Amino acid sequence: MPPPGNSRAPRGFMPVLLGEDRSETLLLRDGNEQWLECGDYTHRTCNWSLKMKTDDPDPRVEQTVSGTPRDYSEDLYSLYFELIDVDGTAERLLKDFLGPLHAMRVRRVAQGFEFVAPIQCVPDLVRLLARENIPVYQVVRQAKVEGNWR
Repeated sequence: MPPPGNSRAPRGFMPVLLGEDRSETLLLRDGNEQWLECGDYTHRTCNWSLKMKTDDPDPRVEQTVSGTPRDYSEDLYSLYFELIDVDGTAERLLKDFLGPLHAMRVRRVAQGFEFVAPIQCVPDLVRLLARENIPVYQVVRQAKVEGNWR
């Protein structure tokens, strides 16, 4: 039996991200149903816009979905970060990152924060919070909003 890294993936399975900590985020498909698995968590289909291809002969492996993974503009989006901020560190980090103008729009909600920022800032913000041992349980991109980042 070949080692796990060299074994053939089951039909409908495709790893999509290998984290620096060697964790995997997996995209799975069964018929028309699609979902992501990250560790012990399962996330049902969202609206991505990205073509994903593998060498799998199954034509269903290539798909087109819609969203913002390649939006490197400074367009602003309303964002929700679900996290626990026991001592105010997360709020301080968010406000410092966003700067004085956008820090005024940070709103504490029951399970986290809502604020406005370009979508391209999300990975940096999640990484910044993780460095301070603040886990982000969910990120939700809400509506595109008017305004300027700088």
